[in-house]
Amino acid sequence: MTPSLRAPKFAILKSCTECHRCQARITVSALMVPSYEECEEGEWSEVGDSALLMYVEAMDEVARSAWLSSAPGIRAVESDTAGFVYFGNVCECGELQGDWFLGKPGGPFFPQNSTDLEAIAVEWIEAPLSARASASRSSWTDDLIARSAA
Repeated sequence: MTPSLRAPKFAILKSCTECHRCQARITVSALMVPSYEECEEGEWSEVGDSALLMYVEAMDEVARSAWLSSAPGIRAVESDTAGFVYFGNVCECGELQGDWFLGKPGGPFFPQNSTDLEAIAVEWIEAPLSARASASRSSWTDDLIARSAA
């Protein structure tokens, strides 16, 4: 795996949503970093912002093991919409709950108010992370980090 980002530590986030196929109430999970480095054209640069990781295609074994053991609904699955395989939330009915839907405003990983923010559980993993993923920066991740005392 050639990583596109790396972070000194990361958090596993959990929230709830309704499956868009079967309407079951399900727990969904995502990864968040308090800061990270990004690789573009072979050059690493520091990004001081926190971020939600989206479309995680690959990650180091420690991060993979921690996430998969904490969130059994996470699986490597092909997304017809995204057009590639990434680690996504899959309902018991087999339907992928796509990252775009989970991370859009009002989704479980884009809270719109303090009640939505409080609904997100945070588990910090005190280990570095390297991954091939996209980073979605937003002020709510800073608020969540402050609340969880990273």
